[in-house]
Amino acid sequence: MASVEELHIDPALHEEQQERRDEELLFASKAGDTAIALRLLEDGARHSVADESGWTPLLWASCYGHDAIVEALLEHGAHLEHMSTEQAVPETPHTHAARHGGALPPGTNSPLHWAAFKGHVRIFWRLLVAGLLPGEVDASGNNALHLAASAGHLPIMRACLSDGLDPRVKNLFGNPSLALATSAAARELLRTAERAADEGKRFLCSASGTFCSEDECIRTVVVDRVSHPVPRPVCYSRERADRIMAAEDALARIVEGARAVPADVQLLEAAVAEAEAAGASMELLHDGYAAFERLAAEMALADELQLVDARRPLRARAALRPIAAKLQAATDKGADAQLLADTEAAIQCMLSEIALLAAHAAAAPLSMAPITSPGDGDGDAAGPAVAADGDGDNGGGDDGTGGGEGEGAMDEGAEPLPPPPPPPPPPPPPPPAAPPKPWACPPHDGELALKAERASARLAAQIAAARAAHAEEGLVARSEALLALLRAEKALRDAAAEPVESGGADGDGAVAYAHASGDVSRSLLECLALRLAQVEDAFAQAETAGVSGDVLAVLERTRADVRMAHAAEQVVDDERKAKEAAAAAKAAKKKKGGKKKKK
Repeated sequence: MASVEELHIDPALHEEQQERRDEELLFASKAGDTAIALRLLEDGARHSVADESGWTPLLWASCYGHDAIVEALLEHGAHLEHMSTEQAVPETPHTHAARHGGALPPGTNSPLHWAAFKGHVRIFWRLLVAGLLPGEVDASGNNALHLAASAGHLPIMRACLSDGLDPRVKNLFGNPSLALATSAAARELLRTAERAADEGKRFLCSASGTFCSEDECIRTVVVDRVSHPVPRPVCYSRERADRIMAAEDALARIVEGARAVPADVQLLEAAVAEAEAAGASMELLHDGYAAFERLAAEMALADELQLVDARRPLRARAALRPIAAKLQAATDKGADAQLLADTEAAIQCMLSEIALLAAHAAAAPLSMAPITSPGDGDGDAAGPAVAADGDGDNGGGDDGTGGGEGEGAMDEGAEPLPPPPPPPPPPPPPPPAAPPKPWACPPHDGELALKAERASARLAAQIAAARAAHAEEGLVARSEALLALLRAEKALRDAAAEPVESGGADGDGAVAYAHASGDVSRSLLECLALRLAQVEDAFAQAETAGVSGDVLAVLERTRADVRMAHAAEQVVDDERKAKEAAAAAKAAKKKKGGKKKKK
């Protein structure tokens, strides 16, 4: 790298800029501005800079709990300023022989002290892994365990005890950590630690919570989190280490071979529970959780796919919402690629079936089959029944008073009763029903024909899409039959339409005939011949497509008329051609005779 002199930069200006970056790094580390701190480190700010109180960026970040800044400072070697020469030698961070004795000048507050006192456990772990010693003491002779106990930070206390820190060590005032503890839980932990230390067991197993001697334990570093990994120093008893190893091996095997079936999922769930109870690697546990969630999502997706497949064909897109949600969940969990692809294809297939059903339903009413007229004797034509006469059921005289002198006879001297009113006249008979109009073929350019043509185009497109998506064969076949019917009916309408006669397009007065099919004929015979061919083809297509017999019966008259007209015009054309041939022969003979006379 070129020097300042080689770049022709004023050294004083360069130093001024460097000092500004250093001051900004101090401020960013104190304020927790991670983005600025990272940029300044990349721009060359010195992590060894200290303010008037002797505080470095690592001290400020450790004190205020700015984990990301501490991580970056450690990556740039900022911890070396807080270590002795012996500590700074690159070797395994947890070499226990260098853990005790206070390597830094007495009374120095290290980043580890502040992290312990403030309870920033992840920063405390990072600093331990970087090589800072928990046995170093501050101005009062307090080590990290004293400080953590005084603030009641149990996770940091456990980390100190897992590192083998002696809980019986006293500060300058003669107080062990137990005397400084501020919570019942902290005091209980320290009492247990002191009893174990008296037995030569100063190392707290991070998984089981029991104490063991140095030769009975294994110290290592594990990852505390997966989303943002944090190295954590741990100590395991050999017994617990064996259990952890067995649980991790079992979990790894099951994760690798598990399938989306209930038995495998239950086995995986049990393996994850055992690994978690044993204190297995967080990274492996994360893999186990992820595999469990993935397999559960795959099973839910497969079950939903089977359920929705049994209800095919579906009628509405809303029925696919549950499987779409499960597909998204399975995708998010990293489910099997083939299962996801198969489900996507199945959804596309069912969507094509829904669209095909809608197109079929829209096109079906546009068939031109005539509606059968109601038959006779359906009861309504006769009108309501009426009585043949006005007689009641009285059985007595006309006045309903009876004929004898018994009960109900009129007393002598009483006024006679008025005669009963006459019965109402019967209702008039209903008017005779109008005879149904005979069915007529709709025009080829009418509203029905235009709607049917548009519906046929949509139906054809949906049939093609359904075929491509491998939709249900029966569903596609029914729609293909409907499409063939509509196309056959269109051919019949076009063939039945009378060609439009017009003058020649070239203005020479020749007659032209425009057919509904778009063809143009230049003579009546050509017009009739083409129309007859179209009629015959339309009838053949209609019979194959199953067009209504009523429709064919009506259009049969059209076919007969076209046949007769064509035959008649053929006779006329033959006669015309015969006359033209005779006239031509006569003219040729006459011309030949004239040549002989000249000779």
